[in-house]
Amino acid sequence: MPYGLDDQGRPIFLISTMAMHTQNLQADLRASLLVTQGDAGSDPLGASRVTPVGNVLPIPEAEVADARPLYLARYANSKYWVDFEDFSFTVWMWWTSTTLAASG
Repeated sequence: MPYGLDDQGRPIFLISTMAMHTQNLQADLRASLLVTQGDAGSDPLGASRVTPVGNVLPIPEAEVADARPLYLARYANSKYWVDFEDFSFTVWMWWTSTTLAASG
């Protein structure tokens, strides 16, 4: 899943309510995110990586205006669907659970 980082270093996602992963999050907010080194090549599991585990929650409406340009700066093509009614920004809440790390 593509993500950007907000000013606090939290991953932000632009997700559609029609997507199965969004529906899964609506039923259970727990999730993990595989983050690999940038030059992982064709095998991300052979590279250094970290997997934070926590809860995914909607970004408060007051913060969406800040999150939107950060995400669009990283994923310019998102401008084509960012305003569709079924898309919304969510934020990874870091203050829960576990972080798993592997060096490759």
